[in-house]
Amino acid sequence: MASIYVGVVGTGIGAGVAQAFAESGFSVVLKSRKLSHATDAVERILKRNPSLSDSIVATDSWGGLKNCSLVVECVLEDFTCKVDTFKSLEGVLPDDVVLATNTSSLSIEKLSGVLRVPGRFLGLHFFNPPTKMELVEVVRGSKTKDETVEKALSYVEKLGKTPLVLFDSPCFTVNRMLVPYLNEAVILLEKEVASREDIDLAARLGLHHPMGPLALLDLIGLDVFVEIMKNLEVETGDLRYKPAKLAVDMVAAGKLGRKSGEGFYHYKK
Repeated sequence: MASIYVGVVGTGIGAGVAQAFAESGFSVVLKSRKLSHATDAVERILKRNPSLSDSIVATDSWGGLKNCSLVVECVLEDFTCKVDTFKSLEGVLPDDVVLATNTSSLSIEKLSGVLRVPGRFLGLHFFNPPTKMELVEVVRGSKTKDETVEKALSYVEKLGKTPLVLFDSPCFTVNRMLVPYLNEAVILLEKEVASREDIDLAARLGLHHPMGPLALLDLIGLDVFVEIMKNLEVETGDLRYKPAKLAVDMVAAGKLGRKSGEGFYHYKK
C-alpha cells in the first residue's frame, strides 16, 4: 500500500504530533523555519523511537510538503503567525489537501476567514504529550465541509485516538475547563496560600489528578498558558480569564517551564 504523507509545521508540540503519526504508520514531513530546528526535532524523536528512521524527514521548504494529504500547523499561538503559515501552505498545496490547526485558543472561524479554500480547514487539537494523550478535539467552522471532517476523523482513528467533534467556541472544551483551574493554582501560590509542592499535592491526592497544576504548567509552557488566557479573555470579554500576574511575570523573566529549564520547578536541560 502506498504511503500516506502527513505534514507537520512547527517543532514544539509539533514534534510530538509528528511522532504520533509516524508511530501509526504514516510517512511524516516535519517542517520548521530553519532546517536545523527540524533536524534537531527529528533526532529527538529518533532517540525516543529509533524504528521511525524511515518514517519521518525534516524540511525547511514549503515545497517539501507537496505530497502530503494532511498538514497540521503547530506554530506559535499567534494569529498572524498562523495566518502566514496557512497562506504559504495554500500557495503550494492542491485544494483537496486537508489543512488543520493545532490551536488551543484561537478562533477557527477567524482563521478560516483568511483562507482561499476555507472548506478544507478545521482544528485538530492534540494534547501534550501527543503520543500518550488519547483525545483529539476536531473543531469545525461554519465553512468546514463535511468531507473535511470525515477525512480528519479517519486520521484521528488511525492514530488510535478518540475524536471529539465540536463547533468553534473559545478554547473549545478541555482548555475552557482546564485553564481557569491552572490560573487559580497560580493565584494560590501568588497569594502564598500554599507552597508549590502543597498545591500540586492537593491536586494529586485531593482531586486524584496524575500531575499537579504547577507541574502541568511547566510541561505546557508558561508562555503558551498566558497566551491561551489572553486569547480567552479577548474572545469572551470575561475578566475571569485574566492571567495571573505571577504567570505573566515569569514569562517576562524567561521562566517558561521545562523548555527553558526553569518554571515553578527547576529542570536539567
